[in-house]
Amino acid sequence: MTGGLDKPMIAYGDADMTGRRTRDRTVDFGGDATWVRCPMCRHRCLVPHTELYGDERLCPGCGLLVEPGTWETDAIDPDQTSQSVDWISGVAWFHTSTHSAWPPPEAAARDRAIHLGTYEAAVDSMFYRMSAMDEAHSPFYLHRAVLPKSVSINPHLGEDRGQMFTGIVDLQVATEGGHDGYRYVNRKEHRGSVSLAMDPIVVTAVQTIALPRTELLLHAETRAEAAVAIHETECAAAEATLTISDRRTPPPQLDIVFGRTAAARRLGDRDRRLWTARDALYDVLDEVYLANVSTPHRDLFRDAVQAMMPPRITASKAHHLYRLHAPTFTLTDNVIALAAAAPVQRPTWQ
Repeated sequence: MTGGLDKPMIAYGDADMTGRRTRDRTVDFGGDATWVRCPMCRHRCLVPHTELYGDERLCPGCGLLVEPGTWETDAIDPDQTSQSVDWISGVAWFHTSTHSAWPPPEAAARDRAIHLGTYEAAVDSMFYRMSAMDEAHSPFYLHRAVLPKSVSINPHLGEDRGQMFTGIVDLQVATEGGHDGYRYVNRKEHRGSVSLAMDPIVVTAVQTIALPRTELLLHAETRAEAAVAIHETECAAAEATLTISDRRTPPPQLDIVFGRTAAARRLGDRDRRLWTARDALYDVLDEVYLANVSTPHRDLFRDAVQAMMPPRITASKAHHLYRLHAPTFTLTDNVIALAAAAPVQRPTWQ
């Protein structure tokens, strides 16, 4: 998970952007567990992702059984949830969008807050939008922003249950109490990280790069190429089990589901073989290109890759997409360095 302020950070000179030196926090897409608090005794503990929504689990603090789905996500770094907000203007913040110029010119007039988060949260948001919001074929951009030292952040830590704050936030809510914005523990992207909901006009300078970065395209690994060949062979063998009649006049879907006829059973068997082959291919691509990336991030990426695919899975296309997009997870120092070296853009309302 992302390190706190006591952990190493990548430092880049931003004198032309803020007049001071800003830090990029260490990025970590690994770790298959989440910091949570018991809803009854507030004890803080690390729970594997697989157990957050599985069976009941004993709280090590009070010894009571906690129902799945009721653990309260806690911040990865408790120091970032203290009353002090001075650190917020000393680090870089990130956002991903389909706008090459962000915040867009109309942002200040929409009476809505904008969101800034960790690099991991921005990447998670991008891949989620690709798969869940029909934006798989839209161009995406990574925006790196540094807030002015004078920024006023509400010291109260906002809640984010049900992703209330990670969606559309009314500007009046974000700036309550005369502040420029508030912070909250993100429970949707980069779970447990601290994100911000801000007045757009506070963002005075942004550095933007397009994603993915073609210059970081990964070398094709032998094991992955072998998995592509195996997938294509298995798919061809599965298709060969169908008759000409099966292809010309396929039975109704319900007949296939319940295997009511011989043709329906052949099509059902074919589909299961294709699904198994697809999963085997993605498992290998995950292991080869996303070896140290945790399951939640892998799942978001896999869904995005499938959304980027044509109607029929093409193994070679999936392989290329992994090689193209995996560096966003695995070569983060390179990506962030490119963002930190990008020209500074000034929002049009400045």
